Amino acid sequence: MRSKTKKVLKMAKGYRGRGKNCVSIATRRVQKGLEHAYKHRKQKKRDFRSMWIQSVNAGVREHGLNYSRFVNQLNISGIDLNRKSLSALAQTEPFSFRAVVEIAKQNGPALESIKKVYETGQQYVAVPREHFADMEPYLANTKQFTPVPLEGKELEEWLKKGQDWAEKNTEKEPEDPFDDYLKEDP
Repeated sequence: MRSKTKKVLKMAKGYRGRGKNCVSIATRRVQKGLEHAYKHRKQKKRDFRSMWIQSVNAGVREHGLNYSRFVNQLNISGIDLNRKSLSALAQTEPFSFRAVVEIAKQNGPALESIKKVYETGQQYVAVPREHFADMEPYLANTKQFTPVPLEGKELEEWLKKGQDWAEKNTEKEPEDPFDDYLKEDP
C-alpha cells in the first residue's frame, strides 16, 4: 500500500462499516472528520467563553448586579481580570469574588450616575455631589462636558430643564394642509 493510503486508513480507525477499510469511502469520511475537527476547534473557544460569562453572571447576580454592569464597572475600576479567572473565582473562591464585586461596586457609581443634560445648546454632566471629586480626573480630559455638582432636588431640576429644552428644540413635523380637508365632513 502507498503511504497516503496507509495514512488515510490509519486516521479512519474506529469508523463503522466500510468507512474504516475501503479507501475511497475512508478518504471522504476522514476529510469530513477533519473539517468538523477544524470547525469545532473554533467553536470550543466560543463555548468556553459563553460558559465563563454565564458563571460570572450567576455569581454577580447574587451580589445585586448584572454581568454587563459588572464588567463595565470593572473596566472603570481598572481591574484587569479575564472572564476565565473571574469564572474560576466565582465558582471556587466566593469570598475573593465578593471582594472583587465590592471594589467594582464602590468605583462604578461615579461614572454610572452621569446624566447628560441639555440646556441652551451646551452639554452638561450632572454628577452626584459625593462622587464629584472622583469624577474630576475623568471629566478634565473631555472637552465637551462641563461638570456640575448636583444632588437630590437640584439634580431632578436639571434633568427636568434638560427634558423641557429637548422637547422645545426637537423639530416638529410640519402640518399637512390636507389634514383639515380630510377631517371636514362633506
